[in-house]
Amino acid sequence: MESLAEAAEAAGATPEGREETALDGATDRDEACAIVGEKRVRSDAVTAMQNKMEHLRGRLAKKIDLIEKAMAKSENKPLSAREATALDKWRLDVDAMNLELASLEKKSEEVAIRKAMRQQAAEVAASRRLEKESENRHMSEAGVLALVDVMISNDRDRPSLLSLPNSPPLGGNRDFFAESRSLWDP
Repeated sequence: MESLAEAAEAAGATPEGREETALDGATDRDEACAIVGEKRVRSDAVTAMQNKMEHLRGRLAKKIDLIEKAMAKSENKPLSAREATALDKWRLDVDAMNLELASLEKKSEEVAIRKAMRQQAAEVAASRRLEKESENRHMSEAGVLALVDVMISNDRDRPSLLSLPNSPPLGGNRDFFAESRSLWDP
């Protein structure tokens, strides 16, 4: 009753084994990127986990279908020793897949919780940053206004050169522009 693919699966030469290795590596990368802050790798790990869960659900459905067919066959005539052994193996495989699927679902929930916590922490940090920027902006506006007030009050206290009585023009009593013109005119 076992096909060649099922025999290879029993021997452990399955693509799922490679996916598990890739998933383990992706989980390690996920932890490393949490430190570094790279979201792309994290999303790849989540996607790999979701793909593995979907693949596992498909394999589980196939195994359950094989078990049901074997049970239907056993109603008509008794199973041979080989078929009974295969049926027991399939039942064990279904149990193992159910455990693995439950483990992946739990991991997926934990990842979702961590993602929500990171998002909440990022929102809190962003609101604090905005609050601090607003406070700094308010302080800088207040500082500029205070500086302008000081400059205005200093200007009121100090008389301007133009407001002084009998103040000579910038060049003294001489006509500055007339002198500069005479330098350039031959």
